[in-house]
Amino acid sequence: MLTVEVSEQLLRLVGSVLDIRQVFPEVSAIVQAVIRHDRLTMTLHDGDRTLVAHASSNDDGPFLVRIHGTHIEALQDGFFRIVDDIATMTDPPWTDVEPKDYTAQLSDAGYRSVMSVIVRGRHQRIALQFWSKQTGAFSEADVPVARLIALHLALGVSHEQLAEAAEEARAARRRAQQLARRVEALSEALDTQRGVS
Repeated sequence: MLTVEVSEQLLRLVGSVLDIRQVFPEVSAIVQAVIRHDRLTMTLHDGDRTLVAHASSNDDGPFLVRIHGTHIEALQDGFFRIVDDIATMTDPPWTDVEPKDYTAQLSDAGYRSVMSVIVRGRHQRIALQFWSKQTGAFSEADVPVARLIALHLALGVSHEQLAEAAEEARAARRRAQQLARRVEALSEALDTQRGVS
C-alpha cells in the first residue's frame, strides 16, 4: 500500500528537480518502504516502437540502452509483467536490444525476478521496472502500488518535459527577435542605399 508519507516524499523529491535521473537513487530508497527491490529502472517509449532507458537507481548490473520492435506497440497503459525467474525468461520478439546480451548480464549480476508496469506521462508511456535478486519477489498484489509510484514519477518526467518545452519556446522567441532585428537593420540599410542613389 502506498502510504501518504511515501507519496508526499516522492512528490516533494520529483518536484524539486528538472531531471529525475538526478534523484533516482533517492526515489528507489523512498519506495523501498512499500516494494522491496534491489534496483529500480525507468524506460521511456519514444513513440516509434522503441523503449529507451532513462534512469537507474544504481550501476549494479547492465544499463539497458534501447529495445526496438513491433511488440512495443502492445505495451499500453495498464500493462504489467512479472517474471519470477529471469533465467527462464523468454523475451518478446524484439527486433533489436542493446546490449544484445542484456538478459544474460542481468542474470550474471544476480537479478532473479522483475516486475514492470506501464503508465502514460504527459506525451509518452513510461515503464518502471523493479528488480530483485530473489526469485518470485513480486506478485500481482504489488502491481497497483507500482503503478501509483510510476504515476508519481510520470509527474516528474512531465515537469522535466514542460521545462524543456518552456526553454525551447524562450529560445524560439530569442531567435525570432534576432531575426526581426536583422530584418530591420537590412531594411534600414536598403532605405539608406535608396536615399543615396
